[in-house]
Amino acid sequence: MDDRHIVEHFVVAGLPPENPERLEEFTCDGATVKNDHSLPPITEIGVVNTLLGEEVPDGFTMITETPSGRSANLCFDMFRSSEMFLCYKRSLNQRPLVDIGVLYDGKEKVMVDSQMLEFTVGGRSASINTSGGNHTYITYRRSSHDPECNELVVSDICVKNKEPAPHSFCTIERNINRGSMMGAEVYLCYRKSVNRPTYIAYKPALLDICSPTSRKPSFSLPSDLALFCVPMGATLESWPPQTKVPEPVFSTFVLTVTSPHSDQVDKVYCAGVTFYERYDHEKLTAEQTSELQLDEHCGVNNLVYTNKSICLLSLWPFFDSFETFLNYLYKMTHSGNHPVPIERYIYHLLEAVPFPSVQRPRILVQLDNATCMTLSLPEDSPIALSGARFRDLISLLRPSACVQLLVFALTEQKVLLHSLRPAVLTAATEALAMIIFPFHWQCPYIPLCPLGLSSLLNAPIPFLLGLDSRFFDLYHPPQDIICVDLDTGAIFIPEDKKAINEKLIPKRCVKTLKNSLEELWANCHDLDCQREMIRSKQKMAAAGKDLGDDGSLTETFKIRRMEQELEVKIQEAFLTFTASLLNGYSAFLLPIASQNLSPDTANLFDIEGFVKSRDRSYQKFYSMLVSTQMFSKFIEERSFVSDKDASLAFFDECVERVARQQSSEPMGRLLEVELGVSEHTFVLPPPEPPPNTSPGTTWTYDHFPALDRSLFSPSSPQKAAQRLRPPVSANICHPPSPMARRSKQEVRSAQKQAIRLAQKPLTWAKCLVSTSYSVWYTQLASFALTHQHGSRVLHLAYRVMLHIQALAQHNTDEVSYRIMMQLCGVYGQPELAMKVLCAMNTVGITPNAITYGYYNRAVLECKWSRSYYYWSKLRNAVSGVAAFRSSGRDRVERRGGHHLASQLQGSQLTCPQQAGLEKACSPTTHLSLMQDPTASTEGEKLGRNRGL
Repeated sequence: MDDRHIVEHFVVAGLPPENPERLEEFTCDGATVKNDHSLPPITEIGVVNTLLGEEVPDGFTMITETPSGRSANLCFDMFRSSEMFLCYKRSLNQRPLVDIGVLYDGKEKVMVDSQMLEFTVGGRSASINTSGGNHTYITYRRSSHDPECNELVVSDICVKNKEPAPHSFCTIERNINRGSMMGAEVYLCYRKSVNRPTYIAYKPALLDICSPTSRKPSFSLPSDLALFCVPMGATLESWPPQTKVPEPVFSTFVLTVTSPHSDQVDKVYCAGVTFYERYDHEKLTAEQTSELQLDEHCGVNNLVYTNKSICLLSLWPFFDSFETFLNYLYKMTHSGNHPVPIERYIYHLLEAVPFPSVQRPRILVQLDNATCMTLSLPEDSPIALSGARFRDLISLLRPSACVQLLVFALTEQKVLLHSLRPAVLTAATEALAMIIFPFHWQCPYIPLCPLGLSSLLNAPIPFLLGLDSRFFDLYHPPQDIICVDLDTGAIFIPEDKKAINEKLIPKRCVKTLKNSLEELWANCHDLDCQREMIRSKQKMAAAGKDLGDDGSLTETFKIRRMEQELEVKIQEAFLTFTASLLNGYSAFLLPIASQNLSPDTANLFDIEGFVKSRDRSYQKFYSMLVSTQMFSKFIEERSFVSDKDASLAFFDECVERVARQQSSEPMGRLLEVELGVSEHTFVLPPPEPPPNTSPGTTWTYDHFPALDRSLFSPSSPQKAAQRLRPPVSANICHPPSPMARRSKQEVRSAQKQAIRLAQKPLTWAKCLVSTSYSVWYTQLASFALTHQHGSRVLHLAYRVMLHIQALAQHNTDEVSYRIMMQLCGVYGQPELAMKVLCAMNTVGITPNAITYGYYNRAVLECKWSRSYYYWSKLRNAVSGVAAFRSSGRDRVERRGGHHLASQLQGSQLTCPQQAGLEKACSPTTHLSLMQDPTASTEGEKLGRNRGL
């Protein structure tokens, strides 16, 4: 039975019911407080023609300079033009502006909900550019008469030329001086912020926790979970009576937890919906009433609201499905009577919904007659699963910015991604951490960092953080941080980091990556258009149409499949880049040849040789790369057995295929992901009412309730889940030993090689011979276990291996060598492991990450025999004597003693004799003598002749 589950925990986080603790103001030593962080939003804008003597109205502020200190004249450098400047006004008594635009009159029309700035403050025409009959106006849009609280409003405006916009400002990509022959380019920029009311922030707490009762959860809840569920803190807010309640906000975040069954660290994918609920005035203390200004004239009739979050925690990133489920639970609290309580839906998801399988790759979970949740089997990829959405990354930042961000990640810089959309933060940050594969980020990594943990910005080490953009409403970030605004696509780079750019990377790699991303970026745009069309059709047909309509379901799964295929293609583009970047790196791995060698990066990898092997123009980048923590970790995992062996072996295969492509051989697809072949969809009906419930019973909510545990009792949904779980077949057989198991990529490679070799009878015969011996090696562990002397079995297997090499001629399967390496570690034969590695090199087989890890484990952890060291000392002694005699001969020759030199030369060993003696004293020859005592080598004969 499949032990995977959709959800592990359901939690509710919010304001603690008793004695809430104030959330301390976040501090950052390197950050400076903005002077305008508490200013009201912008409510009016205007144009001032100073050349005609117009003055700035009272309460308005005129923008006279650009961020770089140049003139902010909207008609800058235009021939015989006016001097027109933009001004704005802030207020709390008017509706704020929510958008600003630039209109080219005659070619476009003003939007229905927008207004055009037709006249200046002096009543003259506000047309900024009149050259060639063109007229350019500024437009704006106000908030509605009944605005939502915490609405995004315009908080700052600036005018710029060609210089970069200030950080977190959005640039209107429309030149105000368009059509002018001499005028400079002028652009408007504005920044949006949350129009927050009076509030008090507290540390959040978990109000409810629901875990499965029929099984033990895979992990326990982290202690600081509530802080991530409500990253801005649990708040009490004072809202005007006419304010609309904002829509719930969906967010995702990723945590790392330690499995209770082992020391393995797992990723936990969390999805939450945050919303606001009314808070009873009677629960407020006098201090809270005073801070919320409820006793003042302007706030007497105000309402108090508090935020709350409902979250699902899982080991699988089913974020789209989780969003549907959580939004449905929220709507239940605002939609009248329900025949099934909220608790039953939560229990249904925890206990009754099965995990998709190969036999049932698509599952549709009905929530009611109009809403359903779809689940698809995750793609089977050799790269670790993540919550990344690569199409979001390239859509938000465009390909050129993605390449720049990739360079920062590969060189381990301080990178801060921020957005006002929490779900986008996690998706983009996870994508950035995944595109550097095969490397894994080793420094602090928090995709959605709560503001209470923003002190991590002071860390003296590199980090990768995702932060809410409201941080920039109060603070300027530290100057040594690379800030990436996902809402505007702008990247702020410190002066000392601007030299770290794509020019450091090989041009061919960058060009190939950019071309691929440009094409995929266009595909993302087309897919978004198709998705919107399908959603519009579904909304139009929602009324009076049943969920079981095949056309609607087919379109939904079709879009999801297209999204998965696009994600794979984007990931494949970055994988090709990193494989090209590390081409030939495995040749610089240093196998361990002694037990006393410390497993440092310098002893495991020839760093200097690797850097010098690269093009001289790009050695600076490679020097930065090899000095990072993630490169050291990569070499360590590549050299020893780890849980990432399968993915690293896959990467080695990608490097080989990319190298072959550079020699004009077809590369094919690097990522061959199985997205499911079966099109069968299983439908799970909605949950049933609790047992022993009288007919006609309904549940009504005015807020999200405290969960009733008595409604979680088992009933028929559990039986339905058992029917939907895939049957356990008795015909499924597993390999007798873990040593015989191959990774899925190795299976695919072996199948492709067999198809290629089957074209010729001779190569196909050799392949069958090699495969037959490989089958024998899969049973070697059992053979050695039943034999009285397991080490003798290994020596026999080694001689069989040499026989295979002579017979099959380079068609030997790597799994055979891997089994030998692993058994050498089990039976304490490090010398034999070295000989097996030499045998692999003889036939030109480069050990992948799995085989190489077993070799280093055998050499480093096993006890070496004393005879090995004795023969090593003898070899060193003989080599030293030979060196001294050679030096003495050279010295005599320099002094002119040719006769004495000839005598010394006559008493010396001949070259073949000396080579034979060195071979006899080598540990490899000694090992062969140990295996076959009757063997007679040239070294033995020379030793007897010389009395050794």
